[in-house]
Amino acid sequence: ALSIDRRDFRPYPLKGFHLKSVLRKDGLGAFDDREALTLATTYSNYAKIGKRFSLETILKGQFSLIRIQQPYYNSRALGFVPDYLRGYEYYIVDGQDYGYLKSSFRYELFNNEIDFGRYMPLKKMRIMPLRVYISFNNDLGYVYNPFYNEGNSMANRWLWGRGLGLDLITYNDKVWQIQYTFNHLGEKGLFIHYKFIF
Repeated sequence: ALSIDRRDFRPYPLKGFHLKSVLRKDGLGAFDDREALTLATTYSNYAKIGKRFSLETILKGQFSLIRIQQPYYNSRALGFVPDYLRGYEYYIVDGQDYGYLKSSFRYELFNNEIDFGRYMPLKKMRIMPLRVYISFNNDLGYVYNPFYNEGNSMANRWLWGRGLGLDLITYNDKVWQIQYTFNHLGEKGLFIHYKFIF
């Protein structure tokens, strides 16, 4: 595995980049067991645009270097955190290879502290830092599935999800994201995502 991390703030970066590449081998290819070799690479870039605007771009691809049919259980692609497209949270799209581009154009609405005073019994949590961003999200992805494509209309076609989001960062490392999204089927919905980093 290779990882280069130059992000300014891991839970919700505004500047920098992160490159991660993993080469994974499963099985020995002997005794009729599973044999797979996959390469997955993710590049995330974060750029500040002026004082309040920022752009997040995440590009990921996974490619199977051994081009034989794997057990269905081992054909995971999109639909699992963090590899999902906004607007497709209810869908699992399995396949041999996949790639996606996720982008968020963000505007800072609020950046201050909230003092709960005596209403908060825990002294360390009486002052809560809070940042709020509105985000315009656009995701595009593709899953290639040459073996298990029957009954899965999401594979072997472009998937497009987009929408608006409200991102809240509290106590420095707790991130809540409330997103209203659309997908290529015309489906829309309200979704809540969260990241807690300890």
